[in-house]
Amino acid sequence: MNISQLAFQYRPVIFFVSLVLMVFGAVSYFSLPAREDPKIHIREAIVTTSAPGLTANRIESLVTQPLEEAALSITGVDEIRSISSDGQSIIYVKAYDRLTKLDQIWDELEEEVHKASLPKEAGKPSVNDSFGDVAVITLALTGNDFSLAELDDFAAHSRQQLLTIPGTQKIDIIGRVPQRVFVELSLSQMETLGLSPSVIAKAIASQNTLSPSGRIHIEDTTLAISSSGEFASIQDIRNVLIPNGNEAG
Repeated sequence: MNISQLAFQYRPVIFFVSLVLMVFGAVSYFSLPAREDPKIHIREAIVTTSAPGLTANRIESLVTQPLEEAALSITGVDEIRSISSDGQSIIYVKAYDRLTKLDQIWDELEEEVHKASLPKEAGKPSVNDSFGDVAVITLALTGNDFSLAELDDFAAHSRQQLLTIPGTQKIDIIGRVPQRVFVELSLSQMETLGLSPSVIAKAIASQNTLSPSGRIHIEDTTLAISSSGEFASIQDIRNVLIPNGNEAG
């Protein structure tokens, strides 16, 4: 007896089993968890260190080896690979496959590499462990009646508010335009007044300061004194006093 004959003989059973499987499939389709961007555990981090002026051999002995020793001292690190080139050290650190909670390991890695003894030419090691991060939502902030500076303030405020939402890990603001002030000089007027661009630049820099001015102690109260030289608007720059050519000399 073949399968077709057996199925025809037990038709009610076959129909019942098929119906159960169809119902189970439909329920599973709507109940199984699904994510548009599923979480992927990337068990590898990169430690990058710049040391301008050092050759590849010195990078290997003075930078890469101490950082490798620091990385291997962490419980959970399975394997490391490194590339030493002129002026730069790159170390790939891999955690064990059985591990799923990697944040603690990468925090320990960052702490240990920052404590490593490196030459003064070397910069601070940078640990990149965000390969598995994906953007859940992208928001666009627009406003025809607002300047770029105002939109930037709105974006920064919105970022602080969104970070308070439970589960929010990181928010990046993309498309920021750095604010700059361009000071245009009249060469003819400068020549008449005996000024040079360096004198004007020095006068502007000397007034746009944020250094503390001191403190005043009145009985049990201490008051901080701050200077008012910081520029708050374009008009403040226009009001800068420029010494004439004789005073500059």
